[in-house]
Amino acid sequence: MIKNCLLLKRIAINFMSKQFITTMNKYQSGLAYIDVEENGNPFDLFKQWLEESKKYGKINNKENPKVSACFLWSYIKEEKNINRQVRIEGTVEQLSDKECAGYYNGQPLFAQIRSNIIRNQSAKVDWIDLKKKHDELLEKVKTTNEPLQMPEHEVAYKIIPTMFDFYYAWNQNIADRILFTRNGNDWALDRIAA
Repeated sequence: MIKNCLLLKRIAINFMSKQFITTMNKYQSGLAYIDVEENGNPFDLFKQWLEESKKYGKINNKENPKVSACFLWSYIKEEKNINRQVRIEGTVEQLSDKECAGYYNGQPLFAQIRSNIIRNQSAKVDWIDLKKKHDELLEKVKTTNEPLQMPEHEVAYKIIPTMFDFYYAWNQNIADRILFTRNGNDWALDRIAA
């Protein structure tokens, strides 16, 4: 644990967000640089980046339509440490009310109850009050045998992908990456450095 913390600290000391730009005639080149103090704390840096992403990284298909999603699978299979990751980039599009209702109606009951009792996922709540609302909705469904209606605040988005980056590694072997980029209706495939 201490070894991992020291490694994180070393990484955090070596990086901080700055950009150095050099201009020569018509060419421009940039270098991203993460600047922290000598005794920098990785948790402080993580918190700073998280807060900035909350401020500027909200999904909005009009003002900020570009999004990315990353999925990581790390597991042991036949004594191999497998690491697989897929990174998707694209634009976001809000689903219509009808599409959103189709998605909502396909969710299990606990997810529908959650959607009805939680309007803002980052808002502070009173757990006892939340539990009471949960139990009331559950009882309503049990006694009336009617499905829960989708709340008015329910919104869903879909990602329209323009890029898929697949990463695969196991044990100490050199990893492999395949990049798919959208070219009209087709996908171009390239093997890229890991």
